[in-house]
Amino acid sequence: MKTPPKAALYFFRWFCHPDLRTPIEGDLMELYDERIASIGKSRADLKFILDVFFLIRRDIIRPTGGTHRLNIYGMIKNYFKTTGRVLLKHKLITTTSLISLIIGVLCFQLINSWVLNELSTNQFHQNIDKIYAVQIRATPQADNSPISTGYFKDFNYENYPQIISSLRIIPYTGDNLKLSHNREEFVTRAFVVDSTFFNFFDFPILYGVSKDLLKDPSGILITESYSKRIFGKQNPIGTVIDIECGLQDSYTVAGVLKDIPSNSSIDFDILIPEHSQDFWPRTASEFFLVNEFFDPVAFNNEIIDLGKTHPQFTESKLSSIPFKNIYFDHPFDNDMYSKYGDMKNVRIMIIIAAFILLISTLIFGNLQTTLQLSNLRSMGIKRVNGASKYDLMIEMFVSRLYFLFITIIAVAGLYELVFPAFLKYLDLQIDRNLTSDLVYLAAVTAIIIAISMVISVFQIMKIEVLKSLRNKLVSFNVAKLQRSLTTVQFTFTIVLIISTIVVFQQFIFMLNKDVGFNADSVISFHSVANKVPYYLEKEKWEKIAKQEKNKYRYFINELTSNPDIIEVSQSEMPVHSIAYPMPWKVMGSSEDYTTQNMMIVDPKYADLLNLEVLRGRFFSDSLDRSRENIVVVNEAAVKYWGIQGDPLNQKIANSYWGAEQEPYTIIGVVKDFHYQHMSNKVKPLMLLYMRNQENSFMVKIQKGKEKETIAYIRELFEEVSPNRRFTYVSLQDELELQYKSEEKLSKLYLLFTVVALLLSAMGLFTFAIHETIRRTKEIGIRKINGASLANIFITLGKTFLKPIVIAYLIASPVSYLLVQNWLDSFANRVGISWWAFASAGVLIVLTAFAAISWQSLVAARKNPVDALRYE
Repeated sequence: MKTPPKAALYFFRWFCHPDLRTPIEGDLMELYDERIASIGKSRADLKFILDVFFLIRRDIIRPTGGTHRLNIYGMIKNYFKTTGRVLLKHKLITTTSLISLIIGVLCFQLINSWVLNELSTNQFHQNIDKIYAVQIRATPQADNSPISTGYFKDFNYENYPQIISSLRIIPYTGDNLKLSHNREEFVTRAFVVDSTFFNFFDFPILYGVSKDLLKDPSGILITESYSKRIFGKQNPIGTVIDIECGLQDSYTVAGVLKDIPSNSSIDFDILIPEHSQDFWPRTASEFFLVNEFFDPVAFNNEIIDLGKTHPQFTESKLSSIPFKNIYFDHPFDNDMYSKYGDMKNVRIMIIIAAFILLISTLIFGNLQTTLQLSNLRSMGIKRVNGASKYDLMIEMFVSRLYFLFITIIAVAGLYELVFPAFLKYLDLQIDRNLTSDLVYLAAVTAIIIAISMVISVFQIMKIEVLKSLRNKLVSFNVAKLQRSLTTVQFTFTIVLIISTIVVFQQFIFMLNKDVGFNADSVISFHSVANKVPYYLEKEKWEKIAKQEKNKYRYFINELTSNPDIIEVSQSEMPVHSIAYPMPWKVMGSSEDYTTQNMMIVDPKYADLLNLEVLRGRFFSDSLDRSRENIVVVNEAAVKYWGIQGDPLNQKIANSYWGAEQEPYTIIGVVKDFHYQHMSNKVKPLMLLYMRNQENSFMVKIQKGKEKETIAYIRELFEEVSPNRRFTYVSLQDELELQYKSEEKLSKLYLLFTVVALLLSAMGLFTFAIHETIRRTKEIGIRKINGASLANIFITLGKTFLKPIVIAYLIASPVSYLLVQNWLDSFANRVGISWWAFASAGVLIVLTAFAAISWQSLVAARKNPVDALRYE
C-alpha cells in the first residue's frame, strides 16, 4: 500500500482540530489513492501536499486549550490586538524605540555600504588571487616602483612554468594623451594594453564582438559613460576617432565596456591595443598570472638579481607583489591607479558603525525594559487569570514583530532617499546592490531586537505574581544596569566628539597653512601647440612643425602683452604628487643613489609662484639653455645630502641620465615649499629646466581681474586653435582637492558624531523616563516633606549626571591617546588643544540637560497625592 508524504501527513494531524481530523484524513487518503491510479505517485504526492496546505483555515485549526472556541489563529490574533493596544497606550516609549532603531540601522547601513565597498575593492576580478605585479628597488635606499621586465635580457616569463600569462599596461592621463572627434578635443584616461588584458581583469563588455577585440590593432574599447560624453545616444561602434600621445593615429571604436565599478582601484576611459604602434614613449606596468603551484617567496628569491643586468639598475632588487595588496599597502605611486585605500580609516569607520549599533541596541533594550516595568501590574493580573510565563513571552515576541516590520519598511524607504544625498555629501561613488542592502537592513534590525528579547525573557522568568502586582521586578537591578549602559554609550560619544574636533582642526590647518608659494589667481590650461608625429615624411614634418611653432609664438606674445596677466610659465602645478621620482646622489659621496623627486620647470616658474631663492639664482632665459645639465634644489635636498659649506657648483648625478659621467651642477637653492600633501615633510626636490611648447601653461592673473582675463584667454585660445576646447583649472582649487580625503573623513566624523550625540541623548531620555517611573513615590514623599521644584530637579539631575561625569573621565585619556596616534601620521600637524576636551564636556552636559529636563520637570511638578497613590 502506497502512503502519502509523511511530513505533510504529520503536519496535517498536528494542526487539524481533533473532532475533524478522522473524516478529513479519510477523504484525503481516498483522493490520494485515486490520483495514484490516474496520474502517478510523484504527481499524487505533490497534489497531497497542496491539499494539506490549502486546509490551513481558521475553522479547522486545533484549539490551544480546553475550549474549542479559542484556536491558534484566534490566540495569535488576540496577541496582536492586545500588544498593539499596549504600544499605542505608551506612545512616547514606542515612538522613541522606533526612532532609535531606525536611526541606528540606517546609519549602520550607510557606513556598512562604504566599508564593504572599500574592502571589496578589486575583488570582482575572478583571478584576483593569481595576479602579481612586478616592481623594482633601484638602490637599497630607493623606493619601490613598477617596472617592465623588457629592460632585462635575462628575464623571460616562459622560463617559469607557474606563470600562465603576462600583461603590460601603459597608462596615459591628462596632457599625455589627446582624443579628438568632430573637431573637438576631450580629456581622457587611457590604458595601452596587451591583448591578454581580459585574461587578467573582468571588466564586462556591454556590446561589441568579443573579448578578442584587443587583437585588432585598429580597434579600441571605450566605457559606457565616456561613449555618452563623446557620442551622446549615438551608437559609437565603427566610429573613427583620432588619438595623439606623441604618436598619432586614427582608431575605430570596436566595443563598449560597462562603466568601471566604484570598487576598482584602476580606472580608465579607453583601452588601446599596444601592438597598434611599434613604440610607446612611456614606462609600462607589468603583471603576470600564476597557477595554484606558484610560490611567491621562491619566485622573488629567484628573480631578485635579474635587474642588475641593466646598466641603470646595477644595485637593484627585482620582486613581485600581489595585485590585491596594492590598494591598501600603497607600495608605490603610479598613474595606472586612480585611488589607494587607507585601512586605518576603514577600521575607524567599522568602530563607529559598531558603536552606533551598540547605542541603538542599548537604547532599544532600555526602552523595552521601561515598557515592561510600566506593565508589571498588567502582567501580574494575567498570571492570576491563568496566563503562563510562556504566554507572556509570546506576547513579548509579537510586540517585537511590530518593531521589526515597521523598522525594516521605514529604513528601506529612508535609505532610498538618504543614500544619494549621503554620496553627494561625501563626494563618493558606491555601486548599489539592492538585495544585499535589504538583507543587511533586516539582519541588523533582527539582531538588535533579538538582544532585547533575551533581556526581556530573563526579566519575565524572574516575575513573581504578588510582587508584580505591586510593580516590583525581582532580582533584576534595572537602575544600576541603565546607569552602566549610559556610562558606556556616553564614553564612546565623548571620544567621537573630541576626535571630530581634532580632525576638523587638522583639516583647516592644512588648508590654511603657508605652502611656501603663492597660489592666488593662478590657473593652468593645455598648450595650443601639438606635438608633431615623428613618423611623418621630412618635408611634411617640417611644414607642420613650423605651423605649430608660429601658432605657439603668436599665442605667447598675445598672452604676455595683456596687462592683467602678471606671469606666464610652462610648468606643472605643484600639487597631487606631480614630482617624478628618480635616483640621485652627490658626486664624490660614498652614499649610493637614492630615490628623490624631480620637477620640470622653466625660468618663469619661481616668479609666478613667488618662490624664494636662498642661494645662487633660478633659471634664466638669457643665461641657460633647455635640457642643460644644471639644477636648482630645495633646502631639504641640501640638508638630506649634508652638503657642507656653499652648495653652489656642487655636482649631483642621476643614474638614469648619464650617471657620474654627465652630472648636474647646482646653480641655486630655493626655500622649501609644499609640492606634496601636507601630511608629508618637504622632501628633497630637483628642479630641471626643460622647455617644450606642448607643455601646459600656468598663468598668474591680476587679483580681481580673473573673470575677464580668463574670458580673454579663452577667446585667444579658440582663435589660435579653433578645433580645440579651452578648459582650465585653478591652483587654489587643486590644492583643496589634494585634501579631499581629509575633508571626507571630517564630514564622516561630523555626520556620525551628530548621530551618536542624538542617540546618546535619546538613551539618557530613556533613562530619565525609567527613573521618574521608578522613583514616583519617593518624589511624592519629598514634596510632602517640603522639597521645592528646584530641589526635586537637582536630586534627579545628580542621578543622571553621575554616569556622564564618569564617562567623561574615562573618555578624556582614551581620546588623547587616539588623536595623538592619528596626528603622528602628519608631518605638519596641530597641537591637541585643551579646549577640544572642554568643548566636548560642555556639549555633553548641555545635551544631557536637554534630554532629562522635560521628564524631570514633569515628575517634579506632579501632584504628590497622585504620586503616593502610584503603588
